[in-house]
Amino acid sequence: ICWREMTPRLPGHRQCEEGAAAGCQLWGAWPGALPRLGPASAALLPPPLQFLLPTGRMASPISQKLEEKLVCSICLELFRVPVTLPCGHNFCKRCISEHWDKQGQAGAGKHPSYTCPECRRGFERCPELEKNVTLYNVVELAQDREAQGSAPKNRRVTGLGRWESKGCCDSSCVIPTSSAPSPSMPLLFPDHRNLTFDPETANKYLELSKGARRAKHGPSAVHGQEQGPRFEPWQVLCTQSYGPGHHYWEVRISSHSVVLGVTYQGLPREQQRGCRFNIGLDGGSWGLQVREDCYLAWHKGQAKKIQEKLYKNLGVSLDYGKGLLSFYGLGERTKLIHSFHSVFTEPLYPHFGVSHPSLVPASS
Repeated sequence: ICWREMTPRLPGHRQCEEGAAAGCQLWGAWPGALPRLGPASAALLPPPLQFLLPTGRMASPISQKLEEKLVCSICLELFRVPVTLPCGHNFCKRCISEHWDKQGQAGAGKHPSYTCPECRRGFERCPELEKNVTLYNVVELAQDREAQGSAPKNRRVTGLGRWESKGCCDSSCVIPTSSAPSPSMPLLFPDHRNLTFDPETANKYLELSKGARRAKHGPSAVHGQEQGPRFEPWQVLCTQSYGPGHHYWEVRISSHSVVLGVTYQGLPREQQRGCRFNIGLDGGSWGLQVREDCYLAWHKGQAKKIQEKLYKNLGVSLDYGKGLLSFYGLGERTKLIHSFHSVFTEPLYPHFGVSHPSLVPASS
């Protein structure tokens, strides 16, 4: 797995590390939305450093705000059939309907409740979801305008309407300071920080690189990792935790049979009987298992099978205040795979695990 780095400022020269098939590589994350870089910087980015970019020119503050208003906060895509709730917030009709269905399942046996994911306002009865014709027409105009634009040859359009650089063909690329974006460029992620693995939690067979940003499986226990309160399953936590706010990171999968997600710090370190991993087996962790034929969403020991296309690149969005954890498939279009709805009460730690060690190469 590769956690793709999304840092907009590169000091001096940065040598991109080669190969990550042996385990996972931690690149970084933003606690917010996505970075915005200039065209010059985008052309030099190698595949492991794929940035999500806006259109070829910098958008004005007004157009940026308008774009944000046309995106559903649940699926993070342009509204399909927009509907407006009595509180004034807008969502895709399908997204808000599925959100309420999941709320009803979580509170089975109780009086059904309907709340707005944005402001948490509750409604005694399910509001009538009628198409917002005006907003729908504005979305169509925005889509027509995007379609008229010409994409640069070295980029393609993602499902979120942003450019994704194909970058260098080589797996190793040096990015000089001159190609780094100007400090004056507006960023949607000003609070960027790199994610690192916590060596105190790593399974004894998971070897961490210098800087603790890469982990790979080895045939023998790593010296110094034989003892301590570390995971018995093939798992590792990140050192950093997330609290209130909106956070986002991406994961590149090199093989199937892995599990990723978030957890409270108290996740049991012991191997659970009959299970290859601990994530999602209790009420304080949430995980998405990637199998060869499907996904499994795990929480409280219950697994929900999700029959979707298998993606090599996954995005993880955590809106702590709204209690929303979402996993996305990143391809020609961005696809929502699954969302967990909960009430978070403690800091959450990104988590990585291998559910079938034999499928992870011992060396790159």
